[in-house]
Amino acid sequence: MTETRVKRARRCTVHVDDRVCDGCEVCVYLCKPAVFELSSELNRRGVYPALPRHAEHCNNCRLCVLGCPQLAIAVFAVDDADDAGSTERAQP
Repeated sequence: MTETRVKRARRCTVHVDDRVCDGCEVCVYLCKPAVFELSSELNRRGVYPALPRHAEHCNNCRLCVLGCPQLAIAVFAVDDADDAGSTERAQP
């Protein structure tokens, strides 16, 4: 008999460093839950950076982190038991 394990997605905080993001849209294409959208405003570098507009849909797969050529994205897992709201870096 085979055992099936279901991995619960943890709540996440998604951060994009708009000083580094070059608006390449890789995260937009890689993210199946559609967490990212491009900003409607230019940043200091003259590009439309990605924004995590729907971070509540993040399933912590970290494809955006792995695919970002500028290393501008960080995903943090939020511990449900932590009432203080602190975060820890998500593990692969």
